[in-house]
Amino acid sequence: MQLGGKSMSLLRSAGVIGIAIAFAGCAGTGPYRSAADDLVSKPFEDRCQDLYDWNDDAIEKIFVEAGATSDDRDAFLAKMHDAIEQTPKELQPCWKTAYEHHSHAKYDLYYVEFDDAGQATDIARDQATYRQSELYLIENSIKKALHDEKDFGLNVVVFTHGWHGNARADNNYSTEFKAIFQDIAVREDAYARSVSENNNHRMPHRVVGIEIAWRGDSLLTPALPFYPPSQNVVNIWDRKLAAETLSTGSVQELLAFLNEAYLDNRCHGTQRNRQLSGESCDRVHMLSIGHSFGALINYHALTPRLESGLNVRPSKARATGVCSTMR
Repeated sequence: MQLGGKSMSLLRSAGVIGIAIAFAGCAGTGPYRSAADDLVSKPFEDRCQDLYDWNDDAIEKIFVEAGATSDDRDAFLAKMHDAIEQTPKELQPCWKTAYEHHSHAKYDLYYVEFDDAGQATDIARDQATYRQSELYLIENSIKKALHDEKDFGLNVVVFTHGWHGNARADNNYSTEFKAIFQDIAVREDAYARSVSENNNHRMPHRVVGIEIAWRGDSLLTPALPFYPPSQNVVNIWDRKLAAETLSTGSVQELLAFLNEAYLDNRCHGTQRNRQLSGESCDRVHMLSIGHSFGALINYHALTPRLESGLNVRPSKARATGVCSTMR
């Protein structure tokens, strides 16, 4: 069978597009963040504060205040992308660290990234050993806070993004997540003040956010005319499969650790005896949020622990999972 010139041209174009898609899909999957010591140290943290303060102020105006339209948000994300590109070279790592301390908005933010196989991306790519990884940074920091800061509590908020998300600072999920933190920090301060006014002094809990990030798009290079990220629907089933695989991987280690930290410091169930004896048992509050496929990841990863709680709970007790003593 012979093909005309026009048909051959179409086939060649299809081949080029196919190759482009393949290379786009195989493009780098991160990590976009690093837990290297020089990026999570106090001196580096101080150097980044002006950038974070500017970012928090801008996020508050767009995402927190009422009336922002979708166009307003899109314009902000474009501005955020340009601001990152124009950041001086020596401060570029401020947007790539796995730990951000926001002193003005009063919250701490950690990032942990997983690949399509469900492994911690920085470890899987040989960019970090476990003790240099984002996973270790989070677990060690929370253990240290609970051990060293006896008078402080933690409001731990875990957020798993959905389709199109990633850990980049200019991703819409990350910016809206920061808006949630700002709101929680304001409410926590107000609550602590109201309690203190009744002669029951209470320090505000530290707001600690953890973003569980993964490869929210199969095609990472939005260069083709039919692939603007906001409209791409080609890879939805592929990303659903990736989310299901991810939920059975290393993310379970992280959520199990956080669940144990919560259960060991709660004020209900068996730990309520601490409250009766005068010990602190209300040091950790935990909220888990997932959007779209992110909710799927959280649900599948946490279901075994919830099921264990249902199996052993006393009559009429709250089912919260079962844990051993946190190591």
